[in-house]
Amino acid sequence: MAGITAEQATTTVPFPGNISTAEVTSADLTIISTAATGKGDDAHRVFFNDWEFYNVLTGGSSGISIFSKAVTPFLVTTANSARCRVH
Repeated sequence: MAGITAEQATTTVPFPGNISTAEVTSADLTIISTAATGKGDDAHRVFFNDWEFYNVLTGGSSGISIFSKAVTPFLVTTANSARCRVH
């Protein structure tokens, strides 16, 4: 979209609190988006902590995109967060 910056097109979800990563057996991140084509100038990104997943939402401009990823190995003890940038 014209006039929308990457920062404005990013939704951030912080996960407050501390965790013991040694005690976590499974953690999944699921992102659901509409109108995510992933083509041309409509590239998008999903971030979890310091990890980036590029163009994983590809349902098309009239479809629903679903991205699910096991994020257990990417967990940290504090300040976990997910970000989704679709524009």
